Amino acid sequence: MKTAYKDMFPHDFDRAKERNSIAFLPIWALERHWYHNALWLDCLKPEKILNLVAEKIWWVVFPSLYLWYDLYPHLDIKLKPNKAYDCYHIEPELYNDLIRWYVLRMKHIWFQRVFILSWHYPNKTILEETCKNLSDNKEGFQVSVHTEVDFVPNQEGDHAWKRETSLLMATHPTHVDLSLMEWKENRLLWVKWEDPSLSDKKRWEEMINLIVSNICDYL
Repeated sequence: MKTAYKDMFPHDFDRAKERNSIAFLPIWALERHWYHNALWLDCLKPEKILNLVAEKIWWVVFPSLYLWYDLYPHLDIKLKPNKAYDCYHIEPELYNDLIRWYVLRMKHIWFQRVFILSWHYPNKTILEETCKNLSDNKEGFQVSVHTEVDFVPNQEGDHAWKRETSLLMATHPTHVDLSLMEWKENRLLWVKWEDPSLSDKKRWEEMINLIVSNICDYL
């Protein structure tokens, strides 16, 4: 059974809608995760996790918008014209409108619930603000916004270090190359938690299974 909208024929989509009324929407940001991780890190992981959940209960995983905006004003491209890796960022007002209309179109085609999983942690607050007025109890329509941290006990997010690097190793091992960090003077410039050289693919494969299981239980 197909779960990814991008792989479906019309009859696949119709069958999925008949079976379940929940739509998945992965959300991310395009940004650098230092030397050792692929630039697509924030994009790869939520899509992978949602597809793993969808395979268990046959939901539809919609394509995300391959766009975002910079949530850090001091790094804004207008102030930092030489800033790289964020060429797909757009203005926040435009992005909020895009998300709003995307969700409302899901409602229009009969989905009763939209589950948004964001991997770029600051996005959650912005998305909650965007979606807070879209739920409609009278019509039985609900929108919820989450990060994967919501489904892992005693965890918090990081940026490109042991935890996040391990998760990418577990989902897309060819997109991590720790050797690219070696001998770099600023290899730990953004470290706040554990060194990514300590990344553990096997442990985080188990953690992904826990995330998937907890999302299923939540829904």
